[in-house]
Amino acid sequence: MFWVVAGCVALTLAGLGAMVVSLSPHDLWWQTRAGEIIARTHRIPTADPFSWTARGEPWLVQEWLSGLLFYTLQNRLGWDSLVALQFALMAVTYAATVGASRARGASVLLSFGGATLAMWAIRPWLALRPQLFTYALFAATLALMDMARRRPALLLAWIPVTALWANMHAGALISPVMMGVAAAGSGADNLRDWLRAERGEPVRPRWSQTLWLGGATGATALATLLTPHGLALWAYPGRVTGRPIVTDFITEWQSPDFHLSGLVMAVLVFWVTLAAFTWSGFRPPLRDFLFFGAFLSLAMLHKRNVPFFALSAVPMAAGRIHACLEERGWAGLTRTAWAGALALLLSLQPMAQSLSSWPKHGWFASQANLEVFPVAAVTWLPKHPPSGPLFNLYQWGGYLIWRARDIPVFIDGRAEVYYRKGAFDDYVRVSRLQPGWRETLDRRGVKAVLMEPWSPLAQALALDPQWNVVYRDRQAVLLERG
Repeated sequence: MFWVVAGCVALTLAGLGAMVVSLSPHDLWWQTRAGEIIARTHRIPTADPFSWTARGEPWLVQEWLSGLLFYTLQNRLGWDSLVALQFALMAVTYAATVGASRARGASVLLSFGGATLAMWAIRPWLALRPQLFTYALFAATLALMDMARRRPALLLAWIPVTALWANMHAGALISPVMMGVAAAGSGADNLRDWLRAERGEPVRPRWSQTLWLGGATGATALATLLTPHGLALWAYPGRVTGRPIVTDFITEWQSPDFHLSGLVMAVLVFWVTLAAFTWSGFRPPLRDFLFFGAFLSLAMLHKRNVPFFALSAVPMAAGRIHACLEERGWAGLTRTAWAGALALLLSLQPMAQSLSSWPKHGWFASQANLEVFPVAAVTWLPKHPPSGPLFNLYQWGGYLIWRARDIPVFIDGRAEVYYRKGAFDDYVRVSRLQPGWRETLDRRGVKAVLMEPWSPLAQALALDPQWNVVYRDRQAVLLERG
């Protein structure tokens, strides 16, 4: 028992250690600024107040409650409090993944091991953003649905949670989708059992479970409407991805590049789950196949969906592996001292990697990877404001909105705000030096450009006698026309 407990503790530390990672939250800044506006005016903005290219354009602040929470914590407790929130949400994600695996019958060690694997698979997506609420509540939804197999009335608890979730992040729209997929899978499984029963096999359909899931689908869908945006929230994902140029330019909307080392653990989740389905030999519920296929397809379409695949696949794999071990009489092996010692041994490498990433200075500065932002340049900029409209790096727009408040940005992470007036297309054209980029700067009346020194645009303008370098450091360069 001692070694099993020690193995579980080690796996927990290894899993939670995945959260010690420097990732740049490019949108956190404008989200916190939006929260500040809400706190001071007691109104949710509906039009863009931050840019000069899309000023007054419709703006749907779908994560308004997250922004308000970010601002409140930052204002009262400092930026490090957001790191504490980040860790708390990921601890919920870890615990919910363990709970989902346990609800599927997996042993304690298998459940903790699967949750640790899931946390490392989603590590590249753990930046300080409202998506963290979605990851935590997504994992909790999976655990709830698995526990509801025995107590369907538990699904009622998720109606108010979905309403709260919808105000934190538009990812709440996945809640009724999950319920709907589960209802369809449950219905197919019951239909199969009914046909088998008609042939005289000793099985009995459980239609009540399908009805509960169907009702939960409708109820959670209605709960997502309990926001200031109503039906407009459902149109939001389509508005963001409605332009093909977005999926080409914004990396998180692109398909996964499996040459990147950050996706190795997600690939491992895929193969472990596939092996678990194949090795078990007995036919899994159609509901599991639907979940596996649906979230794998979403992950292949946009890599920002990889966490949904990893978090949904791990409990299925853990449950199937335990069932297979039990069928062969080997389930007791996962409760032996040898299994606990092996879990402890396997935890050493990820724990060591986490310790090597331990921040040597402030928690927030490390977790938010402040080194990639133009900290010094934005300190200098308000004292020496540009003579006209500023063209800025897309990823820095949110930081400028928070730090350089009197200087309107050209663009920031709210991509959909910039579609109608062509600012997004113009940004891509100029930043990639596509034909007509100089004419675009002239047409827009751009007088200053703030970019990374090694960017093609900064290097091209540095060679142009019409542009002068007025500020330069290791991270940023500011050029002004004339």
